[in-house]
Amino acid sequence: MSTAILILIILITIVYVSWPYLFERINMPDHKLSDESGQLVELIESRDTMLSTIKDLEFDYDIGKLTTEDFTKMNTQYRNKAIDLFRKIELYKKGGKDNGGEKSIPEIRTKKDLCSSCNYPSNKMDRFCRNCGDQLNHR
Repeated sequence: MSTAILILIILITIVYVSWPYLFERINMPDHKLSDESGQLVELIESRDTMLSTIKDLEFDYDIGKLTTEDFTKMNTQYRNKAIDLFRKIELYKKGGKDNGGEKSIPEIRTKKDLCSSCNYPSNKMDRFCRNCGDQLNHR
């Protein structure tokens, strides 16, 4: 009787430990399974890498490895790259193609001014940036 219980516990443990490896493909998003060209998978991996880089950058700044000036400059660059990757992924999922930076009509209609310091979007009525507080110069 005790041998049967021991074997049952061992089997349950083996199934529990191996479950993620055995059924990994079931939990994958559809786009990872069906993307023949691999472009979407590459974009998603680039996005994940960029987000990890931003997280590492914030950690380095928090522990004092980076100056505020360096952090602000690098953080803005990495975040803009990440935003671009998010846009490309969404465009790809909708079946569109990257148009090389050209803006679509809805993007032009909803265009907002950007802060010259941090590139944060602002409304025409704003006098100061909501992100960094710098004075805005609307054209």
